[in-house]
Amino acid sequence: MIRFLQTPTPAKRFVLGFILVAFCLIMVISLVPNLNQSLLGGPTNPNVLARVNDQDVTLEEVRQRASNMATNMQYPPQLVPFLMPRALDGVISEKAMHVESQRLGLKVTDEEVLAALKRGQLGEILFPKGQFIGDDKYDAFVAEQFRMDKKQFETLVRDSLLMEKLRELISQGATVSDTDVLKAFDEQNSKVKLDYAVLTLEDVQPQVKVTEAEVKNYFETHKNVYQAGNSEKRKITYAVLPAAKIEGAQITDADVQNYYTGHHDEFAVPEQVKVSHILIKTIGPDNQPDPKLDAPAKAKAEGILKQLKVGADFSDLAKKNSEDNAGGTGGSAAKGGSLGWVQRGQMVSEFEKASFELPKGQTSDLVKTQFGYHIIHVDDKQEAHVRPLAEVKPLIVQKLTADRTQRALGDAANSLQAQARSTTVEKAAEAKGAQVFHSDFFGPTDSLPGVNYAPEFMQAVFNTAPKAPPVAVPTQSGVAVFQVNEVQPPAPPQFEKFRAKAENDLKAEKARNMLSSKLQELSNRARATHDLKKVAKELGATVKSSELVGPKDQVPEIGSMSQIPDAFDMKVGDVSAPMPVQSKGIVYSIAERQEPSKEDYATKKDVTREQMLQRKKDELVSLFAYNLVDRMEKNGKIKKNKDQIDAMSKRTGAGGF
Repeated sequence: MIRFLQTPTPAKRFVLGFILVAFCLIMVISLVPNLNQSLLGGPTNPNVLARVNDQDVTLEEVRQRASNMATNMQYPPQLVPFLMPRALDGVISEKAMHVESQRLGLKVTDEEVLAALKRGQLGEILFPKGQFIGDDKYDAFVAEQFRMDKKQFETLVRDSLLMEKLRELISQGATVSDTDVLKAFDEQNSKVKLDYAVLTLEDVQPQVKVTEAEVKNYFETHKNVYQAGNSEKRKITYAVLPAAKIEGAQITDADVQNYYTGHHDEFAVPEQVKVSHILIKTIGPDNQPDPKLDAPAKAKAEGILKQLKVGADFSDLAKKNSEDNAGGTGGSAAKGGSLGWVQRGQMVSEFEKASFELPKGQTSDLVKTQFGYHIIHVDDKQEAHVRPLAEVKPLIVQKLTADRTQRALGDAANSLQAQARSTTVEKAAEAKGAQVFHSDFFGPTDSLPGVNYAPEFMQAVFNTAPKAPPVAVPTQSGVAVFQVNEVQPPAPPQFEKFRAKAENDLKAEKARNMLSSKLQELSNRARATHDLKKVAKELGATVKSSELVGPKDQVPEIGSMSQIPDAFDMKVGDVSAPMPVQSKGIVYSIAERQEPSKEDYATKKDVTREQMLQRKKDELVSLFAYNLVDRMEKNGKIKKNKDQIDAMSKRTGAGGF
């Protein structure tokens, strides 16, 4: 339940409400500096990636956009660097659209900005009951939610409204015909029942035979594959200075206090409330409101509320009656209705308002949201506060210790390397009290005494030329300094050593080819005889049948029906082409079709039309933006700093930033 109650923060919801341009996920406000000559042949500014008319596109701006994209797509932070090129295109497109809106004479008045600030959830925050909260609270809200001042924020609002006006101008001619709506509705709501034959690699592998000559020929033609297992080897002299012998600066109480004072935001705990609820839904299986469910849901919720008012146990009633059973684990219903601790901005507005207004220990009347009727109980409350220093001191000490240890390791590595280069690895080790090792030949995945598993050390060793000056590398266990003495090139792979692997690889390849061939035969013969089950039995395939399924449903062995959209265009009795699915293949036929009713179409056609119209508008805006950027590049109004973009791409490829 908490998952579908969650919404973006009011600020983010406000921004997303305005910014509907397809390519623009989050509007970023940038203070535009004066452009130097980096894009015009002069000195290079590494922070400027492009120029759109008179506006710079900065590296920081693109990095922030990529971070926003990752958040919206629910990607892990590690993937942010790989979104940078796409984010760069988005920022350039956005600035180009802004330039175009100015050229067309589009404007946003102060009155329109004010009206936007008074609308929706943002209006509830800034103008509760129609009264402005005051400049001080307004400043604090904008700083907390947007990390900017109110002038920048109002520029954000103005630019968002301007982009929406441009979008409407571009897409005003978008139309959807009745024929297209009916076709799309049929595609989305038709259902089919499948008979499908499954043939796996395991089914055909017993039939695969290979000769010794075939194995030898396969090995010769795939030597490069087996060469990868024969890596280059190196022999080095190295010394290891354990971390225990490297002293970092001691952490004092003053250090802890200074960090705590300068990082209050890290230890801020927002206002939060611990709530439980009972939900009676008014939405159908498609998660859309169903008016027919409203009256019975309300009556049921009122009956539960009466039981609570005469002393019934909230937890017991939630377990028996709550329809919050999302997530496959029973949702909050299985936990007596408990949602745990929640903060402002995590729930839909009606639910949030009731939760934070109720006193601790109290139960609400019925609360109506888009999901149904809720009865809310406040289990506990906590005011916003900053965690006290005594509570977070261990965390601060841990962080400061880690930071200083890392710096100490770096300093020790620099010192050890300098001494080894001025003398020898052995003498530097003796001076520092480090242990010296002389290795035999080893590969990049081997372990060495003293360093154990240290990929950063191995990478440095295999990237350093033989007889080059010594190199020191910080590792998890301390600092290691080494010099490469000798390199042994990889030996050519020998057939005798790789014979078994080559035979297995050849059999696997033959099995895949045989599977592909049998599946094609299965499809061809079934199409000719119109009897998939008979042909499948003759070829050793397993036949299964599905229930009636729609385009978004799942079928065992096949997965999502979205993978085979052609099934909904086929007639009863039609047989498909072979469909590979991982280590197996499938051929299916249509056993039954169920078309949506005219009554269903009459009820839902307006929703379908609106969805199609929005998609068409998005397509028109995206196409306009693409052509606009292309034209401005050709006219010299968009200039890209290719050296810095290439540098960004290289850092991205290395997982940098």
